[in-house]
Amino acid sequence: MNFNTHKPLFVITILFFVALLTSTVWLIVGTRSSIERVLFFPGTLEAGLQGESRLLPRHRNLDRDVRILLDEIVLGPVVLGRTRVLPRETGIRSVMVRGGIAYIDLDGGFLAEQQFLLLSVDDALDAVRHTVEFNFRRITTVVITIDGQIPGQPVFEVGFGALPSENGNRKKGIDNRESITII
Repeated sequence: MNFNTHKPLFVITILFFVALLTSTVWLIVGTRSSIERVLFFPGTLEAGLQGESRLLPRHRNLDRDVRILLDEIVLGPVVLGRTRVLPRETGIRSVMVRGGIAYIDLDGGFLAEQQFLLLSVDDALDAVRHTVEFNFRRITTVVITIDGQIPGQPVFEVGFGALPSENGNRKKGIDNRESITII
């Protein structure tokens, strides 16, 4: 067996293994920057939430990963036959994860636009909680506020002047409940 007669075969074999090694390294390094997440949207024909997989960028910061997931929820479903959880105009004011609890603050426009969707406000917030808890196992609780207020709870305000109960006119909160003013 002469090396000169088999030199083209040898070169092709070496190039093949270099290409294989390069593609394997690229696959390992390239896929670490993205991760498959499952977003849950209500179906228009079926009852309940259906999962939809998406490949999202992955960061080493949990707050940022949750924020990207929420941005995708706001964008809505890709699959026909599913509907939005949150209105497209919904702004995400802040996301913070501490001690296994995710704190998410949405802007007030969420309540005004939610009436045009199939889900009630409570069901929409439950769908967001479910999606976040499903994708991030370290998060055990999701607290969602709207303009800094927990829906269904009295509104807390910091202000100056007389207490609302002294002058008889109590303010209404974001969901039409009475507010509590702290002076």
